Amino acid sequence: YLEYQPLIRPPSSVIGFEALLRWRHPEIGIIPPSVFIPIAEADGLMDEIGRWVLEQACRQALTWPSSLTVAVNLSPAQFLSGSLTDTVAQIIDEVGIRADRIELEITETVLLEKTIDNIDTLNTLNVL
Repeated sequence: YLEYQPLIRPPSSVIGFEALLRWRHPEIGIIPPSVFIPIAEADGLMDEIGRWVLEQACRQALTWPSSLTVAVNLSPAQFLSGSLTDTVAQIIDEVGIRADRIELEITETVLLEKTIDNIDTLNTLNVL
């Protein structure tokens, strides 16, 4: 499920929300992302999970005032999959949200790998 953390611009204006993926196990309770995300990445599930998170977050954002943004974290595996830009474009079209209301957050490790593919992906996402 997703939880939403407010994004605040000082002194105290809410400008949007960050979508945070959570997993509530029926017997164990809440399992932290630091535990389940690496497992999902190792099992090759991050594209599917990441698509679900982005789509659900965009659908939720449509219920908010249009001035609010939604931020979604991307895993390195998702960013490097090669299908990220197509996935983002499809979700924008399917959901009907303006691209400028979406913030995609990537880890520093992705930025440190300045490969042609990474730069192309960043440039394409910027155009959306």
